[in-house]
Formats: sequence, C-alpha cells, structure tokens
Amino acid sequence: WAVGAAFTTSVVRNMMGTGSLFAFPGSMFGALFVGLAARALPEKYKFCAACAEPAGTGIVGAWVAAKILGPAIGKSVGFLFFSGSFLMSCVPGALIGAVLLCCLQKRMALTKTFGALI
Repeated sequence: WAVGAAFTTSVVRNMMGTGSLFAFPGSMFGALFVGLAARALPEKYKFCAACAEPAGTGIVGAWVAAKILGPAIGKSVGFLFFSGSFLMSCVPGALIGAVLLCCLQKRMALTKTFGALI
C-alpha cells in the first residue's frame, strides 16, 4: 500500500506542477523499504521501520534518479546531489512519523482504531 500511495502522491504533485519526475524513485523506494521493515519487525518495534526510509529514499532512490532516470530524460545530475536533497526531506519526515507512531502506540490508539490492519 505504501508504494501505491507514494506513486499516487508523485502523480498528483506532477499534475499540480509542484514535483518532478525525480519524485517517483525517491518516494517509492523509501515507501518500499519502510513497508518491508515494518513487516520484518515485531509489533513492539514497528515505529523503528522509519529508520529504513533514509536508506530507501536517500540511497536507492537517489541512485535510480541519478543513474537511470536522469540520463533517460536528458538531465545529468550526480548521485550526491539527489542523495542530499532526498535526505533533507525524508529524514525529518521519518522522524516526525516515528515519534507520532510511538506516541499513538503508547496510548494504544492504533490498536483500538485499526485493530488487525496494522
């Protein structure tokens, strides 16, 4: 679900003119890594899955953007440029999300609201 949400968000951002094609690899690989980490971690540590987002977005997504997507659309920008800019946005977002999930988990709000969906 996370990869689908990232893809949809990237499409909407591009249609509104506030994003670029480089939004696709960064967001989708970050979402994939978080989803896989959340599946692998025990229930008590699900909020730690946010630590996987910088790896997916800032490393894999930046590599795909720099080495595959960039040359395909005729824009040559280095890996470090994408990695830095992707990490500047995903690290604060992942931290905020992890803190929010941790707070909700402590209050048992997630279990009461969503039950077995999480």
